[in-house]
Amino acid sequence: MTIHAAARLGDTAAIAAALAADPDAVRATDHIQRTALHLAAWAGQLDSVKQLCDAGADVNALACDGVMSLHFAAQNGHQAVCKELLKRGARVNSRDSKKQQSALHLAALKHHVDLCEYLVKVSHLVCTSRLP
Repeated sequence: MTIHAAARLGDTAAIAAALAADPDAVRATDHIQRTALHLAAWAGQLDSVKQLCDAGADVNALACDGVMSLHFAAQNGHQAVCKELLKRGARVNSRDSKKQQSALHLAALKHHVDLCEYLVKVSHLVCTSRLP
């Protein structure tokens, strides 16, 4: 199983095996430049997100359309994953290169109200330099 598939499925044992075999696998990308972290975030796999971040995954890595892991997590309403990515340095106000949407835009489009409220709060704190 590839590290990308393992991340999407939340298979932490397979992720560990992939990283043991090749520590650089954490930076590997698929055909549209997504990392395993992108896929774990999209699927809401919090334990996999933590494991990949601990292994050195870049929380601000961009897929081919400028989408970060935070965008994927926000779009699918995975608030715990968003919090983890932000704690690890994800840029809350980053916009994708295709539609110029932030994580907040994507969460709002899918009506994830609680997540939107959280992202607004974090965005405000970042803009006023009062990080949580």
